Amino acid sequence: MKGLERAMGVADAVLFEGYILYPYRPTAIKNQQRWTFGGLFPENVAGEPSRAETEILLEGGESAAVDIFVRFLHTQRRQVFGSEGEPTPSLDIDGKLHLTWDEAVLRETTLGNLPLRELIRAPCKESFRFPAQQTTQELHVESGKTIGAVTRSCETLNCALEARAEALPEGLYRLCVSLRNTTPLAEAYSRADALRAALLSTHLVLVARGAEFVSLLEPPEELADVAAACKQSGLWPVLAGAPGERDIILASPIILYDHPKIAPESRGQFFDSTEIDEMLALRVLTLTAEEKREMAATDSRTREILQRCEALTREAFDDMHGAFRPPEAARDAIRLEIGARVLLNPTKRSDIFDIALKGRIGVVQAIETDFEDRVHVAVTLPEDPGNELGLRGFPGHRFFFSLEEVTLLEPGGAP
Repeated sequence: MKGLERAMGVADAVLFEGYILYPYRPTAIKNQQRWTFGGLFPENVAGEPSRAETEILLEGGESAAVDIFVRFLHTQRRQVFGSEGEPTPSLDIDGKLHLTWDEAVLRETTLGNLPLRELIRAPCKESFRFPAQQTTQELHVESGKTIGAVTRSCETLNCALEARAEALPEGLYRLCVSLRNTTPLAEAYSRADALRAALLSTHLVLVARGAEFVSLLEPPEELADVAAACKQSGLWPVLAGAPGERDIILASPIILYDHPKIAPESRGQFFDSTEIDEMLALRVLTLTAEEKREMAATDSRTREILQRCEALTREAFDDMHGAFRPPEAARDAIRLEIGARVLLNPTKRSDIFDIALKGRIGVVQAIETDFEDRVHVAVTLPEDPGNELGLRGFPGHRFFFSLEEVTLLEPGGAP
C-alpha cells in the first residue's frame, strides 16, 4: 500500500524527532535533556502526561472499519562496564570508544479491522505489555582477553488503548482513540527512571476501510462546525498519504499539515526536521577528529549520519541546496493563465476579504508557488477603483487565492 508506506516514512521522522541533535554527542548540553515530544509517563510522574487522545471524523457506510497502529520509542539503557565489573561512562579498547548511553527501540502494535458499528455499540479496550529485556556483550582486546562488557536493558512497559465511535447524521462518524501509560513506577524515582518507564515520541497511524477521513485542518464548509468540535490532547491528526487520498491519518505529537512528506533530496534522517539537511551535513564535516570519534561511538544511528555525510558527493550537495518541483495541483492549472477571468470562492474565511470577495470576478495577474509548494493565484478586481495599484502589486488591491478557490470562466462568463 503505497500511501501507507509514504505515511510511515513521515511517522518515522516524527518518531525520531529530537532523538539526538547536532553535534550528535552525549557531552553536548542539548543532548543532556532528550525525548521532548510525545512522552506518556506513568501516572504518578508529576507534571508529565500519562494519556493522549485524538478525535477524528470519517465518512462511510455500514461496513466502515479502521486499523490502528500504535508506535513509540522505548528507552534502552546501554551501560559500559570495566574489567573489574564497575560501571563506567566510557571505555577505550584498541582505539575504539565505547560509551554509556540511552538508546531507543521502536515498539509497535496494531489493532486491525475494527468495525465502526461495533465501536458505536461498545468501546474496544486493549492492554499491551512489553516485557523487560537485557543482553550482555563482552568487550575484548585484539589478543582476545576480556576487559569489559556492555549491557543493554529495557524496563517493562504497560499501556492501554481505547477506541470508541459515535454515529453522526448522513454517514458521518466521530472516532475517538486514546492511549494511556499504565506502567507502575515506585514513589521515589529519578528522571532517568521515569524515562525508562515512558512511551516516547508516541503517535498513531489510522487506516480507513470502506470510509474516508475528513480533514480537520481544512474541512468542507458544511462540516466546519463538527470538525471544530473534535478534541485533541497530545495528538494532532492530519491526512497522510498522497494528496487527494483520505484513507490514512497520522496523529502526531508534532503539529503538521495535511499530506506531509519527506523531501526526495533528503538522503537520511538528521533527527531535526526543522533544520536543513545541507546545513547539518556541512556542520558534521566541520567536527574535529575527536568529536567525530565520539559521535561514531554514541549510537549506530549517529554513526550512520557521519558515514553518510563523509560520503556525500558534490552532486548530492547540489541536490540538497535546493530544487523546484511543480506541485501536483499545478497540472490542473494548465488552462489558467495571466489575464484569465475567474470566479472567487474563498473557503478559509480567515479575514474580511475572504467574506467580502466571495462570488466576485477577478482577473489573474500572477500564478505563484510558495516554499511549501502551494500554488497561489493573484487577482485584481475590475471594479476596484484602485485597480491600477493592484496591477502594480500593492496590497489591498491584489488578492491571493488557492487553486481550489477559483473557477475559470469562459469568455461568455460561464464556469
